[in-house]
Amino acid sequence: MTSPPKICFPFIGETIGGSHLSTLLLINHIDRQRFHPVIVLHRQGALSAFLGKQGISYELLTIKNCVGREIGFLHHTYALMQAIIPIARFLRQNKIQIVHTQDMRMHLTWALPAKLVRCRFIWHQRSIWSSSRLVRWVSRCADRTVVISDFISKQCPFPLRNPAITITNPFDTSSISQIMRPSISASLRQEIHADANAKIIAFVGNYTQQKRILLFLEIAAALIRQTDHPMKFVLFGEEREISGNEIDAMANRLAIAPFLFRLGFRTPIETWLAACDLLIAPAVQEAHGRTLVESMLVGVPVIAAASGGHCEIIRHGETGWLVAPDQISEFVEAALRLLHDPILTSTIVKNANQSARQTYSIHSHVDTVCKLYDDLLYSG
Repeated sequence: MTSPPKICFPFIGETIGGSHLSTLLLINHIDRQRFHPVIVLHRQGALSAFLGKQGISYELLTIKNCVGREIGFLHHTYALMQAIIPIARFLRQNKIQIVHTQDMRMHLTWALPAKLVRCRFIWHQRSIWSSSRLVRWVSRCADRTVVISDFISKQCPFPLRNPAITITNPFDTSSISQIMRPSISASLRQEIHADANAKIIAFVGNYTQQKRILLFLEIAAALIRQTDHPMKFVLFGEEREISGNEIDAMANRLAIAPFLFRLGFRTPIETWLAACDLLIAPAVQEAHGRTLVESMLVGVPVIAAASGGHCEIIRHGETGWLVAPDQISEFVEAALRLLHDPILTSTIVKNANQSARQTYSIHSHVDTVCKLYDDLLYSG
C-alpha cells in the first residue's frame, strides 16, 4: 500500500499564538489516509510544551538561526547558509513532498531548501506583508500563496508569482458553541473576585503596540468614570514589546488597578471568553482576528476597531460593532450601549453566532486546503 504524501509544517517553537492554533486545528483534522502531516520545531519552548500536553508528536530540527531573526543582508545570508543544508537533508531523508510554512521567518528559511530538493512549497501569509526586497525575492519560490483575508491579499506590496488564494482561518464551530458558559463564568468570577452582577470585559492579545493594549487600559478607565455599574477587565496574552510592569504602572496611574487582571496566555481561549460579557478588540491592521470569531461562537458581543481583517468578520450593527481605530470615546460609547441594551445585544449575539458557524467551519477549511495539496501534487 502506498504511503500518503508527507506535508511538512515547520515552526520556530519558542512562542505560541493564533497562527499556531489555526495550523494545529488543520493538522488534527487532516485525513491521515490522504496526507501525513509532519510538524517540525527548531527550538524547545512554549509551542513544544503545548504540543507535549496535547500529545501531538513533532520532530526537533535544531539550526543555529532562522532567516529574518536579525536585520541586514549579511545576517540573512549567514542564517540561510547555516540552515539550508540541514533542512534540505531533513526534507530528502523524510521524503517530504510539500512544505507548508505559516510565518515570515519560516517562509524565508524553508523556501530555498524546499526548492533545492524539489518539494512543493506553500507560503501561508497570516500577517501583514513586509515590503523588503528579501521577502519579494523569496516569495517567488512559492508554488502557491495562501492568505487568511482579502485585506492581506490587497495589502501585498509587490506582484506574486501566482494569485493569492484566500482561505479564512478554521474553527471547531461545533465544540466551541457547546461550551457551558455558566460554570466557566463562575470559575473566572471566583478567580478575579467579581460579584455576580459585575460585567467582565476582555482583551485578548499579546502585549504589543499593534494590539493596542495600552489603549484598552484607557478605554477601561473611561468606562469606570462614566458608569456606576461594577466592571472587571481581564487581559489574556503574553508580555512582548510591552512588559507586565508597564501595564501595571499605567493601571496605577489611571486608578484602575483594582479592576484589572492580567491572566496570561490561556488555552483554549474560547473557554475563558465564554465567561466574559464583552470583548473589546482595539488592534489595528489585524490580518484576520481569530478572537473575534471565537467570541461570536461562544455568544460574547464584540466591539472591534474598523481596521484590517476585522471588517471582513464583523457586519457593523448586525454581528458586532466596528468603531474608528484609536478613538477611545467611540469604544466607550459602543460598550455602554451594548452593556445597557440587552435586546440589542441579544440580537447581535444571535446573528454573530449564526454567521460564524456558517462561515468558519473546520471541515470546509480542511477540504479547501487538501484540494490545494492535491492540485500541487497531481496537477502540477
